[in-house]
Amino acid sequence: MNSMTTWGMPPALNPQAEFPKLCAWLASALALASFALVLATLLTSIRLPGKTGWPEAVLVLTATLATLLSLARQLPGQNVLLAAAIIGGIGGILHGVGAATAIPFGPFTCTESAGPRIFGVLAWPLPALWIIALLNSRGVARLILRP
Repeated sequence: MNSMTTWGMPPALNPQAEFPKLCAWLASALALASFALVLATLLTSIRLPGKTGWPEAVLVLTATLATLLSLARQLPGQNVLLAAAIIGGIGGILHGVGAATAIPFGPFTCTESAGPRIFGVLAWPLPALWIIALLNSRGVARLILRP
């Protein structure tokens, strides 16, 4: 099949090119659904089965996934993963040092409801929150500064 299209016929879709777009949309829809679930549990008296706090954990994970997949549509995937690892690592180290010594950000603590701790100091969602905050703020800055 040649790449030329006849008049009036739409070009054939390239599934390989459409897959990252579909994944990004699916991850964004999952993040939006988990946000709606968290909002519903906060505003109503709905009691969800299982341990408390799992909707918030799902929200952090789906928001991180949606951020990384949407960025991977513009940049190579290995660059996005490396940037996420560096941001999560440095942010986690700074928060861990802050929790142990109170030097960079002053004294702060996370309650036990934040979940398990990395090295007994850092709550597990904090590196993901650093990734979400920094990469999304980068996207917002690019949107604002676009000519």
